Amino acid sequence: MNGERLNLRENQPFKGLKCEIQIRSVLQHAWAEIEHDLGYKSEITIPKNIRRNFSRLAGMLEIADKEFQEIRESLTTYKAEVTEKIEDNKLLDVEIDAISLEAFTKADKNIIKINTIIEELFGKALDEDLPADEFEHTIKQLHWFGVYTMDQLPDFIEKNSEHAVNIAKKLIKKDPCGDYTVPITIALFYLCYAELLMRHDTMEPLVEYLETNNIGRDFHDTATQLLQIRNDLNMV
Repeated sequence: MNGERLNLRENQPFKGLKCEIQIRSVLQHAWAEIEHDLGYKSEITIPKNIRRNFSRLAGMLEIADKEFQEIRESLTTYKAEVTEKIEDNKLLDVEIDAISLEAFTKADKNIIKINTIIEELFGKALDEDLPADEFEHTIKQLHWFGVYTMDQLPDFIEKNSEHAVNIAKKLIKKDPCGDYTVPITIALFYLCYAELLMRHDTMEPLVEYLETNNIGRDFHDTATQLLQIRNDLNMV
């Protein structure tokens, strides 16, 4: 606590007080809880025939803790490498995963352009802070069209951008006070719709796509609506 805050009346009783802050990993905390629950604080209180099991378990947790830390560091390194490749347009053989797709979505000018239009349609800013499972939904949709690597995305986006925007304009109703968030992956969602309608003009494949990706409450109604939009936009 700095000097200015110490001068406040409510903080005077704490002047000169020292405390210890203990920082530990999740597994270190788990081990401390195990020791606490079992009531053994030192080796001399543990029966000899159980002491070895304690030591082995402690060693396993230490190894696991180290491995988790290395995984975390590897993910940080991978994110930096992928971001650099995207910025340098070196997308060949970069797989589409949550990390690469997030970096691409935030950097690609065509995605940003579509998202900006969609923001205006919704009347609210898009959510950029997404959990990995949000990207998982989009990855599944891209896989449905055989898009597995980052180098496939630019062509996929370019050929579908105009239709994606027009489909969004047909489907989105402005509701700035609505209690929901719109993810930055929404551009790719509508790009996939555009690709779907360019490829198919019958109900069955549309329903299959919607069912596979769990889109909409009534798959047949949504498919019917999409086919009507396809006809309205003369997508052939």
